[in-house]
Amino acid sequence: MASEPQQLPQQTPRIETGPLKFGNDWQGVYIRGDNAMWWGMQLGELLERMDAKDSRDRLLLGSLNRLRDVLDSAREV
Repeated sequence: MASEPQQLPQQTPRIETGPLKFGNDWQGVYIRGDNAMWWGMQLGELLERMDAKDSRDRLLLGSLNRLRDVLDSAREV
């Protein structure tokens, strides 16, 4: 995922990992960077141990790889 993060003003108190809603928009989930990086690494480890035995597994693995990429995008270089 190569897109730049949206920049918002600092929030006080800081926003923790969990459900988050802006105005009347759909509720979403905010994942703090430290949580995202850890969960991305753990998901990557799990994905390395899995193999695609049939087409359903390939679809599932594709989705989980995309989720891992989104979680890893929280990494600041």
